[in-house]
Amino acid sequence: MRLLVLGGTRFVGRCVVLEAVRRGHRVTTLNRGSAPPAATAVDARHADRADPSALAEALGDDRWGAVVDTWSGAPVVVRDAARMLAGRVDHYGYVSSRSVYRWPIPSGVDESAPVVDASPDSTDGGDYAAAKRGAELAALEVFGESALLA
Repeated sequence: MRLLVLGGTRFVGRCVVLEAVRRGHRVTTLNRGSAPPAATAVDARHADRADPSALAEALGDDRWGAVVDTWSGAPVVVRDAARMLAGRVDHYGYVSSRSVYRWPIPSGVDESAPVVDASPDSTDGGDYAAAKRGAELAALEVFGESALLA
């Protein structure tokens, strides 16, 4: 499978890249290039993904089976990436956070628990919970049932 990892040099993204390469997938990473790639066997592309034209140039017209996105800033960045990848990626995986649930989070809750208010069109990344929830909404808005919120 061809896998696009938006990020992919640190934290969860790095682990996704290393495991995908280990499994024999063809991995493309897109990040700012401020850290070395997680693996030498990746197609490492560089751009500021908050700049839609730079993102478009770096992605070209390539297609992937899936994308994994770990963004934790302004939701509009996920919205723009998802829109750009619509029709070119079969599945959009967004790594979210339990922070999207309203506090206090009672023990034993599941995914049906109330979430914070957020917008996929927000340009504010300062409220982590609202930013993550807005990004979830952005992925769902574009990819619907082909989106995975992890």
